[in-house]
Amino acid sequence: MVTARREGVRSVAFVGLGLLGCTPIYDNQYNDRANELEELRTEFLTEPDPVRLIASGQNRLFWAAIKRPDDQLFLHSIIPGDPASELEYVWSEGKNELDEYNFSELIAECSFGTSHAYMAGAPNAELLPATQRGGDGCAVDGGSIYFLVGGRAIRRWTPPTPLVDGDPDFLDLSVAGIAGQVAGFGVSGTLMVAVEQDGDLYAIDLVTKQGRWLRNDVPVAGSVFFDARGIMYETNSDGPHYIELTSGDDDPPDTAFRDMVADGGYHLNFKHADVQTPSGNTELVIHDRHVIYRGERGIFAYGLDTRHVLDLLLDRGEGIDLEVSYHQPVVTNNQLFVRGSEDFSFAGDGPVYQVDLTGRLR
Repeated sequence: MVTARREGVRSVAFVGLGLLGCTPIYDNQYNDRANELEELRTEFLTEPDPVRLIASGQNRLFWAAIKRPDDQLFLHSIIPGDPASELEYVWSEGKNELDEYNFSELIAECSFGTSHAYMAGAPNAELLPATQRGGDGCAVDGGSIYFLVGGRAIRRWTPPTPLVDGDPDFLDLSVAGIAGQVAGFGVSGTLMVAVEQDGDLYAIDLVTKQGRWLRNDVPVAGSVFFDARGIMYETNSDGPHYIELTSGDDDPPDTAFRDMVADGGYHLNFKHADVQTPSGNTELVIHDRHVIYRGERGIFAYGLDTRHVLDLLLDRGEGIDLEVSYHQPVVTNNQLFVRGSEDFSFAGDGPVYQVDLTGRLR
């Protein structure tokens, strides 16, 4: 027994010394790869105004920044690659409720009291009549705004046609197969995704106006991200889950995203083996059959068809020694934009970086 314990001690000590000896090699590998990826990024926003939001809608990138010296918040947009398309929205001055914005061809500012809509391609074009109506929430897609009314119906407004009280509902959610109250929804093309208050997830075809319960394994708790082929939804304790809508199965597979990433074949080295693991805070976007997401130490892409993980940007430093970390990925016109931070608490006042995804996703 004594001999066995001694052998065990020697074994542990030897492995530990081996790891310590290899640490510089592993770190050099990490830094070399980070250097390679940084060669493919550019600084998109170089002005010192602190950025509070980046988002995409149709072919535009939107951002909200505090404009100095007056310290007023303004919303801006641009079509990537077209500097002449940059706009500053006059009407946005001082509006701080950024979670009320929805972006597409229109900018919808939705609140419980009054909702407004603006043209995304003009600096000061509020659409009249404004939607002077409250509601449980809204979504915008193309040139239409959808309102959730009483948790049981959807109304659609497509300017310039007025939307007035008494207009018929666009969609009766009970007819679509949803029995309970809807807590949130989104629209993309002919697909609507709705979440009941109990966390059940539904997909609704806006042509037939028929819905189906997706039998999600875990209740939805947070944001939902989707395209025509699949849905990613947040959970309370199991991270994001993914449901493939085009599987042809009445009960489509529901898979934890961290398991998908774990099988994605990415391995930098022994010391940095978990950098690609999805971070605890869900930061992702679905683009071109890839989930572009915030990992433990950088931005990565998971191919929904290839089932492979790719690295796009790697953080520099850790904790109080943090040099830069990347957050809140947004994609428009095949360009990736991320917010940088030099603060380990992510104050978010660092640069906004741009990465061309052309030829990168495979």
